[in-house]
Amino acid sequence: MVFDLDDTLYLEVSYVKSGFRAVARKIGEAVETVSADKIYSFLWENFEAGRRGDNFDQLLTRYLDVARVFSITDLINCYRDHYPDISLLPEATEVMKFFRKKGVKMGILSDGIRKSQELKIDALGLRNLVDSIVLTDVWGKGWWKPNPRGFIAIADQLRSFHEELCYIGDNPEKDFRAANSLGWLTIRLRMPGQLRESLEPKDEMDAPRITIRSLKDLLSILT
Repeated sequence: MVFDLDDTLYLEVSYVKSGFRAVARKIGEAVETVSADKIYSFLWENFEAGRRGDNFDQLLTRYLDVARVFSITDLINCYRDHYPDISLLPEATEVMKFFRKKGVKMGILSDGIRKSQELKIDALGLRNLVDSIVLTDVWGKGWWKPNPRGFIAIADQLRSFHEELCYIGDNPEKDFRAANSLGWLTIRLRMPGQLRESLEPKDEMDAPRITIRSLKDLLSILT
């Protein structure tokens, strides 16, 4: 059993909030003319309005005093390198401990900047809950999902045949295509609060075989 990380074992929006708070604190400590609260509110309101990817550009355009002290790279690095204030979904803890007691092999396969993903895993206390962790960024962004390399690597580490494995993820744009092609059972967690809850698969290969609304549903499906 292999899990995605973001928006599968915890809600990704909580990481976004944590990162914005870290950036706001850094700015608030260095720039006297603007408060950390005001910076956080600006970032979060833009995010809620649907702005993705250029939040920090907008911030530096709006607050010239901040732009005199920090570059885009400074803010991005602060966001990526901060130790996140995030928590596992309550049902994730219950489900993983249940299957661990049953002796089921478990792993995590995740994309994203390697350092950021490692900090998330540490903050969530996941290293003691799973048998293997594969972060595809160790090979570079070209190997992120839907590239199958991560699935092949974690199957080898778990010493399992592809047909024995399932992948639980949230994103039909990339999570299920490679796993489907390799013969894995693919399961989509689709629940309120996820950033990609409304996304639909482009074709059959991108579609999960099963959709669940809570990780607790795994207890009945997989037992």
